[in-house]
Amino acid sequence: MKKYKNWIIKTGNAEAAARLQAELNISQDLAVLLCGRGIDTYDKARAYLYAGWDEFSDPWIISGMEAAVRRIDQAVS
Repeated sequence: MKKYKNWIIKTGNAEAAARLQAELNISQDLAVLLCGRGIDTYDKARAYLYAGWDEFSDPWIISGMEAAVRRIDQAVS
């Protein structure tokens, strides 16, 4: 039998979530998740949801990345 995990979602500010939902035309669930992460304004949400490539960190600094890439490459070859 498969065991499922229970997620605990921080709700944040309900008023801010409703405002984000309307301003960004996003689902209530997404707005609540964003607010739970402290992303509670239009500008913060736009920056988070539509980040440019320069906003991402280098994936090669993740431990084991080279081995993972080799394994994936081997699997698709």
